[in-house]
Amino acid sequence: MPSDPVGRDAEIRRLLEAVTAPSGPPVVLLRGEVGAGRTTVLDALGHRLRAARTPTYQVRCLPGERLTPGLLAHRLLLALAVPPPAPLTAGHSAEWASPLTRPCTGASDSGTTSCPARLAQALRAHGPAVLLVDDAQHADPETVTPLHSLLSELPSVRLVLGVAGIGRPDGTACTVDLPPLTRDDLIPLLALRLRAVPDDVLVDEVHRLSAGNPAAAVAAVGPEGPGTVRVLIGRAHLVEGEPPPPLPPANDRFTATLRELGDPVWRTARALSLLEPLADRTAELIATVTDLSRPTVDEALERLVQCGLVTGPERNAGAGWRFRIPLVALTVRARVGPYERRVVSAVAVQAHWEAADRTTRETRYGQSAHDIWLAERLVDAGGQVSRQRAARELFGVVERLRDTHPRQAARWLTTAVEWSDDEQRCASAVLDHVLNARRKREVRTFDENVWAMLRTFSGQLDPFVRQSLLSTEMAQLAECGDMAELAARYRVSATDPGARPFIPAVRAASLLGLWSDIPRLIDVSEAGRHPVPLERFVGRLARAAVQLIAGDPTGLQQLARTLPAEFPFCAEDFASTAAMFDALLLAEDTQAVTALLTECEATVDRLPQQTAVLHRFLTGAWTEALATAGSLMANTRPTALGPVGMLIYAKASTALLARGWPSRAGTVLDIANTAGSPMVYMLAAEQAAVHRFFGRTDAAREILCQGLATAADGGCALGTAALWSELTLIEAERGRSDLVASGLCELRRIALTGRDSDRLTYLRTRVEARTADPDRADGVREAREALAVARSLGQPFELARTLLAVARAGQAADSGHTYGEAPAERLLAEAYDLFGELDAPLWRHRTRAALRDADAGPGAPRDPVAAEETEVLLARLVSEGLSNRRLAEVLRVSETSVSTRLNRLYRHLGVRSRVELATAVVTGQYEPRPPRRPDS
Repeated sequence: MPSDPVGRDAEIRRLLEAVTAPSGPPVVLLRGEVGAGRTTVLDALGHRLRAARTPTYQVRCLPGERLTPGLLAHRLLLALAVPPPAPLTAGHSAEWASPLTRPCTGASDSGTTSCPARLAQALRAHGPAVLLVDDAQHADPETVTPLHSLLSELPSVRLVLGVAGIGRPDGTACTVDLPPLTRDDLIPLLALRLRAVPDDVLVDEVHRLSAGNPAAAVAAVGPEGPGTVRVLIGRAHLVEGEPPPPLPPANDRFTATLRELGDPVWRTARALSLLEPLADRTAELIATVTDLSRPTVDEALERLVQCGLVTGPERNAGAGWRFRIPLVALTVRARVGPYERRVVSAVAVQAHWEAADRTTRETRYGQSAHDIWLAERLVDAGGQVSRQRAARELFGVVERLRDTHPRQAARWLTTAVEWSDDEQRCASAVLDHVLNARRKREVRTFDENVWAMLRTFSGQLDPFVRQSLLSTEMAQLAECGDMAELAARYRVSATDPGARPFIPAVRAASLLGLWSDIPRLIDVSEAGRHPVPLERFVGRLARAAVQLIAGDPTGLQQLARTLPAEFPFCAEDFASTAAMFDALLLAEDTQAVTALLTECEATVDRLPQQTAVLHRFLTGAWTEALATAGSLMANTRPTALGPVGMLIYAKASTALLARGWPSRAGTVLDIANTAGSPMVYMLAAEQAAVHRFFGRTDAAREILCQGLATAADGGCALGTAALWSELTLIEAERGRSDLVASGLCELRRIALTGRDSDRLTYLRTRVEARTADPDRADGVREAREALAVARSLGQPFELARTLLAVARAGQAADSGHTYGEAPAERLLAEAYDLFGELDAPLWRHRTRAALRDADAGPGAPRDPVAAEETEVLLARLVSEGLSNRRLAEVLRVSETSVSTRLNRLYRHLGVRSRVELATAVVTGQYEPRPPRRPDS
């Protein structure tokens, strides 16, 4: 049986009670605006009635059928001719079937005109029944009127009429209205449509656009989501800055309804879509631009109100006539032709200016919405209004809305500059807009027109600011994925030392992965000796970043220590230190980041989005990091983020795999790997982990070797310790002691000059390799050193992994020594709790296996916490498409045990198959957080 429509359970229950109660009304009106879901509610009601074995017959009226007398009666007679699902007495069956021996086929007395009478005869003979008539506003009155009278005499027959509109209740019938859906109602609706959990920003925007109308909400995201919606790692995200698109004609029932209401109504609706905010003059202006009489316009507006598509002044606190659903207004506006749009917009602008000249009171329409409306009407009006005044208005709107509507503001700014004769005002507006966007790192809002204007007025900028903006233009090319153009611009900058192109050239080189070029650029530009402290700081930081990429973090560490004393402006100008935070997080030095934040009297929330995401991944705030990372990935290409972006994708993959989402982890890596970034080798360790999870060890080994070769070709050492570690452990499992020794040698070399995290990777790999080969020499000292380094990093996941590795090594050695600073059982218990805080059920499951081996409690087979966590992990892995055989290998149980657990899970959730279980998981219907033990 299909599931009930979202948010309509109360209305369905009211209908069910009305048609089944012995003293219930004979006629029930189900009323709602276009797209409110009347059909789905009637379908759900019909399913419930048939499930209760109540004879139920459902028909639907079509537009124009009210012109054919008796047509609804004919449809109902045909429906009654189908044997009902509920068994009836033999007498009833014979009696009600006989009137149908002569179907209505014509307009004669023996045909259509006799249908209402024959319907009355059939209903009297039929016995208990419920008639469901959808879109009854199209029904012929010759059937509906006598049917109302007849049913008052037949208490066993009930009629439900689904009608479009809102109007006043009909006193002769019980009325059930379908209200707009709430914001919370939209969440499961969007999840089912997109097969992903919608994020809060998307839900808010769809709720605003649809005003709670189910059809509008579904159409707003399309069958798979338009360009404004992206689905990543199980969540649906709104693409920032993109204006909402109108509904496509194939998915637009609202415009079709408006056209069906007749030409005057359709013309009125088109004009209203452009004139909404002009409260007290809306009807007058509609009459002016449509050449319709005022009474005709008033009648058309009233019909729009009755359909529920428009609300009048009494509903809008005096704000005038408005479309109830913003998406409908947007769509109708898009259907207006260019000439009509220009004429109506000019009338709207002149009316707005006249009102503004008469009074200074603020409009009662939302200020932001009014600004958007005014800017669009000014642009559409073109030369029909005063361009100088229009330009001044546009400059003001751009200044007010540039933070909330950056893309639209850039377009309005272009038009304002084109129309204005005030060159100084143009220069000021362009520079203010660009500098504001630079501070907010919103380079995506710039189009070629903005850059052209900037180049025109760039002579008024400070040289350092001008270089910074050129650097931003380089970043935008990477954001657009145009790496060929970026390379061409870089070649021009790098070969023109007279223009002092240091900052844009360095930015381009870093995005292209040309790290070896940067020292030469610094030397040529003499940035290290520049009299401006900020440019000198950028030169020092760029050189330190190059050393870090090559595997030496000492320059960065020294700069971090001397930063407050040598460059005191950094504590005041927080934006100037953003690149410093990126470099420190590339070094995975969260302690230095914390110290610098303290020096700047700032919190993590003030960091740029990508920097904050990486910090949260490293410090264990995985849930928040994944939510923000999804939005970041939906709105930013990996090529625009450089090595920080690669590390974000890698950490997101690690978190997803740990949480039981291997396919999602692979998808994240594929997105970054196909973007053309030159540092994709940083993803190889995570790619290998996904391959190994699926049992593809050879593929994992191959991708690690390729990653190491790519890094060597580019002269990069940053991040290669993780690759060597994975490769070494694979060789240990294969029993290749010679290759294990070679891998450990490379890891030791990296650790000698590398990051603290590289040192931990080396020590932990030695411990894990010893677990695979217990005959190796005792490693108590290495184990304890690994734990000390792990605790100093402040990274919960790395600490938990190290605790598990040390405990396993101690169990495998069985030498009588205590590995680490405590017995294996205590180390495992600490790791178990840390993995729980990270919500990493896959690692919790592995830790439970080690706890069972140590007979330490939480892994006991009958532990309810372990059972529930395994259920969560099992549900996620099934939704990821794992077979029973692979599930058995991952969970280390038999295939029979997997089948038993799945059947138990099906019964618990009320689903019948893997497909239904996967749907429940991906739509968020089943996503419990694994429970915590009382003592954890």
